[in-house]
Amino acid sequence: MNNIENIQEYIPTVYVNDSEPDLDETNLNKTEQAIKRVTDAANKAIDALKQLDREKLALSAISNVLSDATDKVPSLALANTMQLAINDLNSNLSQKANSSDLTNVSNVAAAANGKVELSGGPIKIIAYSGDGKWAFQQQYNDGKILSLSINDTQIAYDYYDGKTWTNKWTK
Repeated sequence: MNNIENIQEYIPTVYVNDSEPDLDETNLNKTEQAIKRVTDAANKAIDALKQLDREKLALSAISNVLSDATDKVPSLALANTMQLAINDLNSNLSQKANSSDLTNVSNVAAAANGKVELSGGPIKIIAYSGDGKWAFQQQYNDGKILSLSINDTQIAYDYYDGKTWTNKWTK
């Protein structure tokens, strides 16, 4: 807007029939130049208004609040707030992972006769201990089980096809 200048003051020529001033080159050019200045200034004003409208549309696409609108982008202030919240969550998770919660999980597993089950999707993973033996099993929905067991003297891999256990190898 700073590049728009005021239009030069125009002092109109007053014409009177059958009298001075003459309708000549000087007077006609004065009028033409004034019309050009007004036209140029009007076009600059129109261009400035169009630019403001484009900037208004761009500004309306910036949001300062959380939104799931697909035509909005977060402002820098909102993005910074979100990043601080993510950092805070990560810090809290780190504190949780390093807290006594892991001891509680261990105690629950011991109370359940040393058996821990993790179920999710098509596979269930079971870890248990007993009689000096550790075993890790993957159980599939179709009844098949893969088992890796460890004791004081050997490691074994066994397979259950849904009917029969088969020892695949022992070391």
